[in-house]
Parts: sequence; structure tokens; C-alpha cells
Amino acid sequence: MTSTEEIKGVHWASWTCVSGLEVNGIWPKYSDINDINSVDGNYIGQVLVTADDYGIIKLFRYPCLRKGTFSFKILSNLSLTEDFRVLAEN
Repeated sequence: MTSTEEIKGVHWASWTCVSGLEVNGIWPKYSDINDINSVDGNYIGQVLVTADDYGIIKLFRYPCLRKGTFSFKILSNLSLTEDFRVLAEN
């Protein structure tokens, strides 16, 4: 790929960036870009997992385009969750 036009319509198999159209809905009100530390999205399984500064792990449908999207929340035993990956078969 040599141009941005070629990339626009591509659906990536996974997503690990905290910003972008596919993860617009992960951001709660009044949060900033540093609050979410880790994102792992799987296009085939339609699962997106986030980990944040408060030890909360959230499970969304992927892609998560709209802000205020419903998520399942899991409280981890860590006050700061820096990295998180989903290790599951599709």
C-alpha cells in the first residue's frame, strides 16, 4: 500500500490503538487520551477489550463507533492496568 486511499476501506483483523474511528465509543464522558491504557479489538470475533487507569476492564462489541456504547465492566485487582490482550479463538 502506498496511499491513504488504499487504506481507508481496509478492515484490520485486530486493533490495538486507543484512538481511531473503530474505537470512538470506548471513551467515557470527561475522560482524556491518557485514561485508557490498552485496547485489543478483534474484527472477526467482534470483541473489543479496554483497560484503564482505574483498574477497570471493559468489554465492547467491535467496532465500537458511537460514544456512550454499552459495555460490560470487570474490576481488576490492580489499581492501574497498563496492558491487556484477549487470548481466545474466534
